[in-house]
Amino acid sequence: MNNKLMTVAIYANPFEASIARGCLEAAGITAFLADEGTSVAVTIGVGGVKLQVPSRQAEQAIAVLADSRESGMRALDELALDSDVVDSEQVEPPLTSREQDVDRELRAAIFGFLLFPLEVYALWLLVKVFLSDERLSPRRRRRGLVALLVNSSWMLPVAGHVRRAQKRKAQQTRTQGRFARNLAETAAREASFLRVAEAVHRICPDSDCRDLRSLKKRSEPRLVTSHSVQIRPLTLARDPDGCCVARTLGATVVNISATGVGLVHKERIDRSRFLVEFSLSKSETITLVVELLWQQRLADGPYHSGGKWVDVAAAEGPKDGVSAPTAAVAAS
Repeated sequence: MNNKLMTVAIYANPFEASIARGCLEAAGITAFLADEGTSVAVTIGVGGVKLQVPSRQAEQAIAVLADSRESGMRALDELALDSDVVDSEQVEPPLTSREQDVDRELRAAIFGFLLFPLEVYALWLLVKVFLSDERLSPRRRRRGLVALLVNSSWMLPVAGHVRRAQKRKAQQTRTQGRFARNLAETAAREASFLRVAEAVHRICPDSDCRDLRSLKKRSEPRLVTSHSVQIRPLTLARDPDGCCVARTLGATVVNISATGVGLVHKERIDRSRFLVEFSLSKSETITLVVELLWQQRLADGPYHSGGKWVDVAAAEGPKDGVSAPTAAVAAS
């Protein structure tokens, strides 16, 4: 009675039946397959392959088969879960606008060697990527560095060219400025010489001022004369009370020309530039600026000095008199 076989499972596939029998045998249960030697078509016709065990082991066999089915289902679920995790890891997230700009930047930097405006576009994209706060993957970060190196290969020579052009322009501007200043100074000296020559001719009509070139030469003799003048400083001194004091010094002009003057005076002149005032009449005076060149004391006491004319400081008198603004003299 205990050796009677019972069917605990029926399988449509002989292979599945063989696997189930192996599970039962591994659990120590004797198992048999009915119609094992028949073909697949016959097996399907008779209702499948029957898995049989002794009746005393039937309940244990059913429990073992149920456990094996549950273990198989759990294994399949874990396998499916693992495959889902792998697939999710392999799928890349969508590109951000920052990453798209990196791709555009790299392409523009490479093709910019053929078309220069693309390099400017790549530089603009580089700045845009640098200022963005969006996500940037390591792969796109490496692409951005490559694009930066490509941009640097043309930015450095261009920056050097621009710097050299700026230096040349600045040097040209300085040269033009020096030329303009020299031209203005030359014109000012010529105008000053003309004013001085005319003033000297009015002071001493016998002096020749027709040929300006000859007047500039020291080989031209000076006109010996005796003319009383007043020597005044260019700037007024102040006393301890803060009041302006005009200290004047009397002198005598002993010789004069269109370029310079010789003076005799009792006191020493302590300034390199000073004013010499000529009184031609009660209503006409001419004041000239003199630069002191030398000064020595004579044996009998007075000083003898010589200087060159700088400009006409002021002229007051008839309308045909010589005039020059005092501000221009101070600037010279």
